Amino acid sequence: MSDMSLLKEFCNVLKEQCSCASELIQLEEALSSAASKKDPETLDRLVKDSQPQLMNFRGLEMKRARLASSLGYTGKTASQILSSVNADEKALLAPVLSDLSDVLDRLQKSQESSDRIMQVRLSEIQEMLHNADAPVKQDRIHTNTLA
Repeated sequence: MSDMSLLKEFCNVLKEQCSCASELIQLEEALSSAASKKDPETLDRLVKDSQPQLMNFRGLEMKRARLASSLGYTGKTASQILSSVNADEKALLAPVLSDLSDVLDRLQKSQESSDRIMQVRLSEIQEMLHNADAPVKQDRIHTNTLA
């Protein structure tokens, strides 16, 4: 396969990663919403629904890494890649790398937001469990001292 064919395939994989990451962003936003609404059924469904997308993204990442290696891009940042290619290749790569960078930044922010909301919900649940357990412990102590 020629370098240009590899480069086009590499760009296609990056575009697929953008699309997949965009879908993951939507799932993360839905998870955040369900967690905010304290909707465990929806949370469970969304977690299950996200599994194929996550597997797809992992597969695309493996394919991207293989193509990057074939093109000599392993370990290089986007700017390093762009500075190492000719003008035609740069014209092909630059918009895709920029789009991927943007969507991955949005995905990271969305995941961080979702994680914060989930942590708040977990804290609330732990507090409820602790409060529900406290009277039982007090009753046991009181019962034991009466005996």
